[in-house]
Amino acid sequence: MEQTNIKKTEKNINRIFLIGFMCSGKTITGALLAKRLKLKFKDSDTEIEKIYKKSISAIIKESGLTHFRRIEEKTVKQLIKNQNTIVAMGGGIMALKKWNKYLKDKGISVYLSCSAKELKRRLLKIENERPLIGKGGEKEERIKKLLTKRAPYYNKADFRISVTKLSPAQTARKIEKLISHAKNY
Repeated sequence: MEQTNIKKTEKNINRIFLIGFMCSGKTITGALLAKRLKLKFKDSDTEIEKIYKKSISAIIKESGLTHFRRIEEKTVKQLIKNQNTIVAMGGGIMALKKWNKYLKDKGISVYLSCSAKELKRRLLKIENERPLIGKGGEKEERIKKLLTKRAPYYNKADFRISVTKLSPAQTARKIEKLISHAKNY
């Protein structure tokens, strides 16, 4: 399913923000898309880990989620200043209300939507790296709760693409087509 909320042609299409839940494919898709569009690619989580020399999980465990969100916000503000860049945003930053408008003013946002069941399957591969999800049987329920909480923010993106059954390469091609259409809109 594709959905568009784009209303103006004067949007900065040289900044693309990929948003969505953890493991929705933002990082791999973003890297592939950047190659296709000849843009730079940045992942906010990777940048945070480089700066702080710790994993996201370690930062959250040691300093708490509130502290991590402050770090994330500061890092993302720097990343989105870059022209000709695709930025994979952390899954929870969109729940900070001001980010939807901020991103809309700076470029095009694309929500990579994925079912809770598929997210659970993807997350099982990296269980130790995602402290917000928990372990064991409650995982899918926790994903559903977080998706429900974040949906109003995610759904304000300029574009929404269901990636549940798409590979990152297929998703990148779809986004490329949407961006191309937006240029001519």
